[in-house]
Amino acid sequence: MTDNLTHSFDTTNSIENNLTNTQLSFIGCGVMAEAMIAGLLRKKLVDSKQIVASHPRLNRRSELSEKYDIRVFEHNAEAVKSVSESKDSIIALCVKPQRLDGVLQELKDSVSASQIVLSIIAGAKIETISGALGNQKIVPRNAENAFENWRGNYRLTLYGKSF
Repeated sequence: MTDNLTHSFDTTNSIENNLTNTQLSFIGCGVMAEAMIAGLLRKKLVDSKQIVASHPRLNRRSELSEKYDIRVFEHNAEAVKSVSESKDSIIALCVKPQRLDGVLQELKDSVSASQIVLSIIAGAKIETISGALGNQKIVPRNAENAFENWRGNYRLTLYGKSF
């Protein structure tokens, strides 16, 4: 049974890539967000043109832009709005827990009901994020596995869509 389970999560075995038309916005682009971006690009699950990020420091924005050929914004709301035209977009909240309230305030009028919000923020409750953003499509935090889910050979399922 373990072999079947392992096999069913292996993205190296011709599994359909449902991220082909998805735009991704990483809010707070620290180590974990960068690991997810690097994994997505390395596995060729997305093209760099499908990814945007935000970070307050100019040096970090420049580094990420040059290293991964992605657009990086200073303001979080800009990063969210830049993918809002896409039919399929995912907003990945990757900020430090102590910054969450401020980030949610900044994003409250930017996140649309059709966007999926993925949080890897330690201690952040779905109800808190959903209440602040008015968005019911919140994917819970799983920071222990987020790095491996995106870098390794695992399949991630968000509301019935497998990636």
